Amino acid sequence: MATPLGFSVWRDDDGFYPPGQTAELYDGELVSLVHKVKNYLADSGKDISEIDFKTTLEQNGNIVAEHSFNFDKMSSIWFVVDPSDSDENGSFTPVFINAFANCGAGDHNYAVKLYLNNELHHEGQLVYKSDGQNTAYKALLLKFGDVSGARGQATLEHQQEYAEQLEKEDAEQQAAREFNVYIENTDSGHTKYVVCTNQSSLSEDIHEVLPKQTLKLDLNRGTQYELKYYDQDSSKEYAYFIEMLDESFHDAKYKIN
Repeated sequence: MATPLGFSVWRDDDGFYPPGQTAELYDGELVSLVHKVKNYLADSGKDISEIDFKTTLEQNGNIVAEHSFNFDKMSSIWFVVDPSDSDENGSFTPVFINAFANCGAGDHNYAVKLYLNNELHHEGQLVYKSDGQNTAYKALLLKFGDVSGARGQATLEHQQEYAEQLEKEDAEQQAAREFNVYIENTDSGHTKYVVCTNQSSLSEDIHEVLPKQTLKLDLNRGTQYELKYYDQDSSKEYAYFIEMLDESFHDAKYKIN
């Protein structure tokens, strides 16, 4: 006699349907099965490689789709899977996605069954709530045509997302540590030199600002600085005072000529 089958529907929340509870499914959602195959292996003494698995999708007592497969080690049993973003195993198949992708609008009630060596082991109930378009499932089907290509594209997208996240975090950390001021050289013919003196250590840095260019200074929060400048035809001893500033001057802009 079959024992109840559960479902994990991969969504942000409310996606776990314990054995015996009817699962609700919407376009594009992925599904893995909640089963007791490990218990069966322990009780029977069989190795996973000795088991022939079969999953079926049935409606009104008729098989709509089915998939037979084997494992060499215990793994997730996928029912609806994105091949570009999941560890591939024998349960990978587009046949159930294809069934949902062709549904009309409305609720579609199914029985999902899991067979071990042709013996019915688990059975559960699932309702697919179709919008009649099934756009996300149709897009998933296309990925099965070139699984390696889909995986490569997903990897690139993940790498890009990771790089963007790192860049965002770096910018946030830098903003927490530093403040910026901008100094524009409005002189069209002379280079200017900005002298930035740290008032805590009295160390100074000299920055070149070419004609009609703008200098961005990255300065440490919690520290006060004195800014002066001098012309290319002059010297530091004759530098003009610009400002005494700290983080309260963040994004301040100055013009020198």
